[in-house]
Amino acid sequence: MKKLSCYKKLGVVVIFFVLAWLQSGLLFAQQIRVVASWPALADISRQIGKELVNVDTLATGVEDAHGVPMKPSFVPRLN
Repeated sequence: MKKLSCYKKLGVVVIFFVLAWLQSGLLFAQQIRVVASWPALADISRQIGKELVNVDTLATGVEDAHGVPMKPSFVPRLN
């Protein structure tokens, strides 16, 4: 009977370490990169993703959303 309680304690300790290990993996996860065409879409992405996303916007707020000229500087941002 004494061995059984020892195994229960060991099981609890193992479960604790496994859960701690899983949670630490989430803390060190890399942010998701998001490239939005409009600033409004970038803002929505920031609000949904919070600190888990890194948002970049191609157009500024003063440009026509359907007439944004394609620039060579967009290629590394989209890669």
